[in-house]
Amino acid sequence: MANKLIIGYQTENNANNLSIDISVLKTRFPSATPQLWAVRPGETKINAYPVPKQSVSGNTLIWTPLAVDVEKNGDGEAQVRMYDTSGAEIIEARSEIIPTVIQRSIIPGDGEGDLPAVVQSYAAMLAEVMGDEIGEIAKEVFAEMMPATDEGEKTLTNSQEFPFNNSKSTIALTTPLVNTNYIVLTEVVDSDGNVGEIVVSDKMTNGFALAFTGSATQVEVEYAVIGGLTE
Repeated sequence: MANKLIIGYQTENNANNLSIDISVLKTRFPSATPQLWAVRPGETKINAYPVPKQSVSGNTLIWTPLAVDVEKNGDGEAQVRMYDTSGAEIIEARSEIIPTVIQRSIIPGDGEGDLPAVVQSYAAMLAEVMGDEIGEIAKEVFAEMMPATDEGEKTLTNSQEFPFNNSKSTIALTTPLVNTNYIVLTEVVDSDGNVGEIVVSDKMTNGFALAFTGSATQVEVEYAVIGGLTE
């Protein structure tokens, strides 16, 4: 069995770089792409997810745990899986299971601040339209799904005259997902004109497309991706 990997303290974010030797897998499958999967303490393999932040240097996979990786303290697991050039997993190319440890921290507050800003805004909108109780339920649901979250900001540009629009742009996910059963929440943070509607399309496991329908020439959009990790 592999040695225990000490990930860090509960709720830390971007605090450590952990090295995992993948030389055996790289030798056997030199053209494959490695991806580290993790199971958090208290969860089972059905909740396994690809870690959001990793890099590869030679025969070493470097994992930089984010807050979603260390949300719970205790014993968890991790495993390196290999994927071919089409993005399909090579079933026989997996590392041994690596036991992980997340150390306990004193956590103030209720954790709401861990939700991405766009998610909090969406929950606030629901509360305004449907009542505070619905808004709180939305926060709880989104918080439960947070291990699957990818978030970022995208500038969409349009060079055509209304009603035509060529603002559609593809966004690559930080980490490929298992399926396309995910939600993309969006919020406009800036624009130079009429935005119209924000349209999410072309959902794939490695990315999706965003566009707006209005007459603006430039729109700044924040987005959060939730779901898509259940095998």
